This record gives sequence, structure tokens and C-alpha cells, in this order.
Amino acid sequence: MINSVKILFNTLIFFSISLYAASSLRTDRVIFERIAPLEKIEKIQQLFFERCRDYIEYEDFSSCVKPSFDCTKAKKDTELFICQSNTLAKVDNFLTSYYNLVIKNLPENEKPKVRNIARKMMKERDKCDLERPYLAKDDDPATFPGQVLYRIENDYSAYEDFIVWAYRVGIQDLTEYLLKNNPKLFAKIFYKHTEEYKDILRKYDALWDGLFYLYYDNLIDKTGKLIVKVDSK
Repeated sequence: MINSVKILFNTLIFFSISLYAASSLRTDRVIFERIAPLEKIEKIQQLFFERCRDYIEYEDFSSCVKPSFDCTKAKKDTELFICQSNTLAKVDNFLTSYYNLVIKNLPENEKPKVRNIARKMMKERDKCDLERPYLAKDDDPATFPGQVLYRIENDYSAYEDFIVWAYRVGIQDLTEYLLKNNPKLFAKIFYKHTEEYKDILRKYDALWDGLFYLYYDNLIDKTGKLIVKVDSK
């Protein structure tokens, strides 16, 4: 009887997650299509999915997109891993350039809170352990509903996913703070399709696709860096 209840409960959770994901995907697609039709984004997707070598010998990162830090001076496992992943380098470049642009244009009294967001993200990112590449806890509000603590068999994918998760949460937190405390600055940074990016940058599952559209809108370059100049006045 107990096992039957557990099976029924797990089945209900599965269908709830599936319905949520399907609904979220439809909503996200509508938002994206306001910016550009999918066929115009396909070439950009190919550009962003170009990978450097999956395994870098002798720490030679010359074939990879450079992240926001100097890979020749990288010491932490997470930093070395970012240096050999174009995906991670682009996400790192986006958040770092986003953070720097925000800090540069905020009044002094607001800067400590934004710095705390960055510190929290770095702390979470560096928690990742090559021996235990887990994603997230079920009760973490930053994750999608029903997500459980689990390990992916492919260590490379698991490690990459964990780091991307930390950056995505950082992007969400920074966006939430900006929209609440300085929405005018957000609108200056994301001056094209502002309303759409308000949604995209706050949705975990929409953030990666969001980079394609940011590139299409000429708001970031092909390395993920924001190339927007903001007038602080």
C-alpha cells in the first residue's frame, strides 16, 4: 500500500514537472519570437555551440573563448574548467560584464549589495567538486519545481551544468535586484526589447537561449560580453 502511494505520488510529481516545463517552454518561445523568429537565430546558435577541445593538454587554452579572467593564472578547479569550455566562458563573460556595467553606474550606497550578489555566486560556483558534481537541492527556490539532488553519469556534463547553474542564479539575482532598485539602469543596458529581457534574465531555463537573442540584438559580442555603453546621467 505504501509503495503504491509512493509510486502515485512520484507519478503526479513527474506530470506536474512535465506540464510546468511545457507551459514554461511555450511562454518562453512567445517571448523569444517577439525579438526574432527562430530561423534568424539558428546561425547564431551554431556560432555559440562551437566548442574548443573537450580536453586541454598542458593547459593550452588558445583554441577556447577567453573568460573574464586570465587562464594562465587560474588556480581553482572551477576556473581551469571554465577555461576549457566555450559555454562556460561565454556565461562568465556575460555575468562579469553585466556586473561591471551595473557597479559602474550605481550610486555608492547600492554597490555593497550588488557585490554581495557576486560573492555569493562565486562561492556557490566554487563549491563544485569534481568527485561530486551535483546540481541543486529540491528546496532551493532558485531551481525549477521538483528538482532533486542528483548526479549525472557524465562528469564533464555534470561539472559544466553545476557551474552554469551558479552563474544563472547570479544573473537572476542581479536582474531581480536591478529591476527592484534601479529599473532605469536595466532599461539603459537592455535598451532593445527591454520587457522581453526582464522575463528572459529571470527565468532559469531561458537564460542560455537568451544569449542568442542578446547577440542578435547586438547587445553582446560573440564571446558573451555586453557591448552596451551606458550614460550614467
